[in-house]
Amino acid sequence: MSTDNGEKAVIADDILVCSAMCCCMYGIYMNWPGCIGCSVKRECLCIVEEYCCKCGTKPFACGTPEGMCCRIGLCCYAIGCKKPTNCVKEQEQCCCVIGQCAIPTDDEVPCAIAYLGLTCYPVFGCCKKIGDFPKSTKAVTPM
Repeated sequence: MSTDNGEKAVIADDILVCSAMCCCMYGIYMNWPGCIGCSVKRECLCIVEEYCCKCGTKPFACGTPEGMCCRIGLCCYAIGCKKPTNCVKEQEQCCCVIGQCAIPTDDEVPCAIAYLGLTCYPVFGCCKKIGDFPKSTKAVTPM
């Protein structure tokens, strides 16, 4: 998920999946220097909340980024409102540990089943990254 201060919070394809159950997953993110610091982006219907405490990121500011109705931001925290595109979507990072979920699932947070690094669905294997999963074939059209 990208942050609304113009930066990519985490590159989803580079997350090594440790455990997953359908719409939620935990993994390890080892991209340097992106794995240093903490960031969160949550969307619940029309509310978007985000904060980022990572080196080199721009501070959030008030204003209306593309796709949002309004937003209030101060330094490393911002909250805003946008037209709903999903029920729930969240990505949390604390150093190299990533937790994410999405209802409905998408290419950034695909439906998966994994435990202790062994992925059973959508591909079978050990230490698989999200980039190894087949991309969704459904077309997502914004409302």
